[in-house]
Formats: sequence, structure tokens, C-alpha cells
Amino acid sequence: MGTPQCHTEPAHWLFVGLIVGRIAVRRRLGFLAGALAGAVFYLITFLVSLISSYPGNLVVNGTTLTTGSLVISFLLLCLWSIGGGLVSLFGTWVATVRHPHYMRFGE
Repeated sequence: MGTPQCHTEPAHWLFVGLIVGRIAVRRRLGFLAGALAGAVFYLITFLVSLISSYPGNLVVNGTTLTTGSLVISFLLLCLWSIGGGLVSLFGTWVATVRHPHYMRFGE
């Protein structure tokens, strides 16, 4: 039995934040990179769950997706994006905490 992806994905977002914090000093870009990573992760898992023969799929025996389920999926996409952005923002903050751009003069 493997490790669930929902437990390893925040580690990926943190790593993305650290990399973006080292390359681009702006913390805002770290949040955007994490939000994009969270959205891509959720979209891939959502599309894989629509495959009819895949274990744990959403569509069973030809049933269609309803508007309500699509709205809930969109809300989950937003939540995964915000979560990825916040975790990546923390990684970017850790990478840039002692950067001269964010240090105050006189300290």
C-alpha cells in the first residue's frame, strides 16, 4: 500500500515555494506557483477519476455528471489552489526570510 497523494502533495508545494523563493525573490510569485501547482494536481486527479475503468472513478455505468457535482468540483479546485498557494508561500517565506530585500535597515 502506497502513500496517499494528499499527504505528499503539500511537500511538493513547499518545495516549489523554496525553489521560487531562491530564484525569484518576490513572495507573491511563490503563492502563484503553488496555486498553479495545486490546480494542476486537482485537475489531473479529477480527469483521471472520470476514466470509467479506473478504480475509484466518479462516473459509474454511464451516469453523467450533474451541475451540482461540477460546482462542488470547482469549489474543491479553488480550495486546492488556495491550499497549494499558502503552503508554497510559506516555502517562499522560509527561502527569503534573510534576503536583503526584506530586511529592514538598522536591524
